[in-house]
Amino acid sequence: LGHCDVVLRGAGSSRTTLRATKSLTELIGVYGSRYGGDKSSWSWAGGLIWLAPEARWTSLVAAIRARAWPFEGWTGNRRDEWSPLTALDPARQGSWTVTAADTSSLRPGALVLLRLSDDADHTLLEHMCGGGPGPQGYLWNDKTKLTSYVPYEWPVRITRVRGRRVTLERPLPLDLRPQWNPQLTTHVQALTGAGVEGLTLEAVQTPQQPHLLDTGYNGVVLQCAYD
Repeated sequence: LGHCDVVLRGAGSSRTTLRATKSLTELIGVYGSRYGGDKSSWSWAGGLIWLAPEARWTSLVAAIRARAWPFEGWTGNRRDEWSPLTALDPARQGSWTVTAADTSSLRPGALVLLRLSDDADHTLLEHMCGGGPGPQGYLWNDKTKLTSYVPYEWPVRITRVRGRRVTLERPLPLDLRPQWNPQLTTHVQALTGAGVEGLTLEAVQTPQQPHLLDTGYNGVVLQCAYD
């Protein structure tokens, strides 16, 4: 489902059944890992009912078929489909309001992306792990898979703009600290108002695969979807 305000609706979970007879590997192709090895990214990505903006889904599938294993988030296959909107002042985790350097591109109702970049000492990752002496003692530089997940990106809708103060519909999940270059940015087009209800998705009985070697019988997935 790639269009906003479209719902796949059955007559009820006991009355409407969709039967999946093929895996995502059969339908789309092998989906390897950005980190090498023989792992299948279908073990954690994609779905037999896949809700994503049409353009995002098309680019993902094209990259998979080209064996150019993509990132799966809000800023495109190479995490480069975004533009800065404004820098943000420091704020504490749990705050509903942030202070922006420039609100000229912000408006109530807009969906934006909060972006936090890690520093050389990986203090953002330490903060995400709860802080304190434990995470401060971690050795991060050889954790290349883990460190590839930053910058941190978090979608949120703006509810009010008053002067430089911007109110969000959800509280901040993390601190905003200067060393992480906190900012609001654009993102790929989001899917909104879409959903699935009143049905059962049933896959063919398949032998369990070894860990992270699944061929892709995931059920419903929402990707770059909001509301």
